[in-house]
Amino acid sequence: MKYNRITRLLSKYYLQILIVLLIIAGIFVGFTACGGYIWVENSYFYGVLTLGIIFSVLLFWNKQKLSIVYRIIFSILTIIITLGTGILSYATGNAFYPDNPKSFQDLIIRILNVIQNGAC
Repeated sequence: MKYNRITRLLSKYYLQILIVLLIIAGIFVGFTACGGYIWVENSYFYGVLTLGIIFSVLLFWNKQKLSIVYRIIFSILTIIITLGTGILSYATGNAFYPDNPKSFQDLIIRILNVIQNGAC
């Protein structure tokens, strides 16, 4: 009985849990990306993609009320949100390396630079 209640509670918040985990992991990996191994950065992005696929399956493929078209659309949107959150949090964490941004404008410029050119 208690297991069903926990499962129902978690299923309500799958996407929110996913986004919080991605933000924490992305900032950590982005902050520590320079000077590290390249496989850490690659495994982070593969992990983000894998989490997006897993969470999209958990969220939408067991819903019998949704048609197959809506399941595919919602799954693709979940994967896009997952990748976007992962990349944005990675770029935000990396914007603080090697020193802090001087202003909000500098932070935005650094984030866009990381997204466009990569870390370091």
